[in-house]
Amino acid sequence: MVETYVGGTVERIVDRSPGFSGSFVYAVDVLAPTGNMPCIVKLIPDWPDDDEDVTNRVYGSRAASFPAAYSLLQQAAIPLSQLYTALAPQPELPFHFYVMERLPGNDVQNLRARLSGLSRAHLDALVGHHLGAIHNVTRSFDGWADWTSPSSLNWRDAFFAALDTVLERACVHAEIFQHHQQLVQTFDHYAAIWVDPSRFVLSHGDGFQGMFVQTVNGWELSGVIDMEDYRFTDQRFALAVYEVEMKIGPVLLHDSFWTAYLKQTTLDTNYSQFQPLFQLYVLLDWLGNISSTQPDNIAKLTREIALRCLTSE
Repeated sequence: MVETYVGGTVERIVDRSPGFSGSFVYAVDVLAPTGNMPCIVKLIPDWPDDDEDVTNRVYGSRAASFPAAYSLLQQAAIPLSQLYTALAPQPELPFHFYVMERLPGNDVQNLRARLSGLSRAHLDALVGHHLGAIHNVTRSFDGWADWTSPSSLNWRDAFFAALDTVLERACVHAEIFQHHQQLVQTFDHYAAIWVDPSRFVLSHGDGFQGMFVQTVNGWELSGVIDMEDYRFTDQRFALAVYEVEMKIGPVLLHDSFWTAYLKQTTLDTNYSQFQPLFQLYVLLDWLGNISSTQPDNIAKLTREIALRCLTSE
């Protein structure tokens, strides 16, 4: 497929496929007439176009929206992989098929975990700068990048419906089931004080995913990744998820992130008020996907969930 649609000779293929997503991801080394061409090949199943799956809408992936998300990021001058070919599913290949430049460097989460002090602060500032720029791409309704009109189910109702679903899935673990009533009370509290976001921002489901390279001047973004995970979402949700992605615990992002982010865009004034709610969502979602054979991870996530529950007066 690569030789047919891209040209050159394939010299090496390394399987980098993720776990339960059903997608296939390969690092492919191609020798092209112009020289070495490191690529990433993605084959994403042609899942039914189920826009009513609210858990996927809130925190999921949609291969069909890849071209629209790529175009929007490109128009906003966000660093990206060069896209070599993109094919829609066909009878002989029932996958969304993408071949793109393999970006150099390290992904932000693994890189940040290795850094400390000024190096981590510098990286956080870079992410804040780029994420703020991405969040300047906005529209008046949430949903996938290729949607041209809003869903009949608004963002608030979709979010709380999905929240109930991820709670049910997580409660297969006895450790979290004991917090069920407290969680429901917490959800009811936030539903009662809910305020719609001022706008919906283009964002990766995890807030930010990208590759960084080290230069003589420090770290530099080589490009953002996983365009199929981009959608327009509540800015508060995107930021809350990114914070908890980077560090589960009391110490989250360096102040340099927020300084750089706010130089690029504005922040809803009620972000800190709703941050625990959105972090509860993603923590419960992760917990619902963990096997009962991983007691340490279950205990760790349960502790983090309990920390974000409202306590009864």
